[in-house]
Amino acid sequence: MSLFDRLIASLTYNSGAKIISVVIAAVLWVVVLGSRNIEVTKDIALEIITPSHLVAANDVPEKVTFKLAGPKAFLRAILDRPETPIRINLSGAKAGMVTYRFFSDNISLPIGVKVLSVTPASIMVKLETVKKKEVPVRLELAGNLPEGYRITQATVKPATIKIKGAESKIDSISEIPTRPIDLAQLKSSITMQANLDLARQGLEVEGVMPQVFIEVTPVQANFKI
Repeated sequence: MSLFDRLIASLTYNSGAKIISVVIAAVLWVVVLGSRNIEVTKDIALEIITPSHLVAANDVPEKVTFKLAGPKAFLRAILDRPETPIRINLSGAKAGMVTYRFFSDNISLPIGVKVLSVTPASIMVKLETVKKKEVPVRLELAGNLPEGYRITQATVKPATIKIKGAESKIDSISEIPTRPIDLAQLKSSITMQANLDLARQGLEVEGVMPQVFIEVTPVQANFKI
């Protein structure tokens, strides 16, 4: 039997069941596409890839929002599926402003679903040279100790850290405060890693994170005889 004959035989084998399957699939497809369209929003994380000597100096959105319209069954599947982040590859860029626009093809969609809008439609990334600097750490305390206790020692070690980030941000920083430590419930000495609010400023610590040590002791009552 020739190759052509075998191909014809495979196509015609159990042809009745195959025809029924095709008809059912076609009917289901028509039903889905003919169902009432709805609108939803889908967020996809955003990642920016920069050269090792450059960093984004301005605030860049963490996600892109797509407004979609289509059959409910399709949109439910899209909302439930995990998404690969949208990666903006600026590894070959130079210092300065870079504009990146988003389009409907930044998200994979089945036939019957369309993109109504993308927010933001574009972003501007300000690339600056990475700079490093050593600055002191300032310990921030909030509230008061419970009655009958006092602080005998409060230190941060090491007292200075090396930070890195965009040149304009690094130049404006003279010290790094810790996030305030609440004293209200403190009745014993503690040692903990300093909580520094650096990510919000686009900064990183090079080396070991500093430790906070607060020594708390009871106040000795004075008795007169």
